[in-house]
Amino acid sequence: YPEDEAASPDQLDFRCANAGDFFYGLFCGGDTLGDAAPKRRKDERLVGFVVGTCLPGACGRLDQRSMSNHDASGSGPLTLCIHSVVIEK
Repeated sequence: YPEDEAASPDQLDFRCANAGDFFYGLFCGGDTLGDAAPKRRKDERLVGFVVGTCLPGACGRLDQRSMSNHDASGSGPLTLCIHSVVIEK
């Protein structure tokens, strides 16, 4: 996608902190650390991620302003907006 549409580090931090239930990472490599569940690994590296946020109701038009928010209220219907699906080449 065009560079000017890429999320900034601040936007990704906001989404991770405020919409963590919709922020998934794919990690590869590393050695297993103990028997913790889920198993954690040291020296893993991020090879992909999916990022989303929720907007209230059945949204009409999506734009930069509406996509920069997250509705965590859980009240009423929500629209899940997927911002990124990224996988390393």
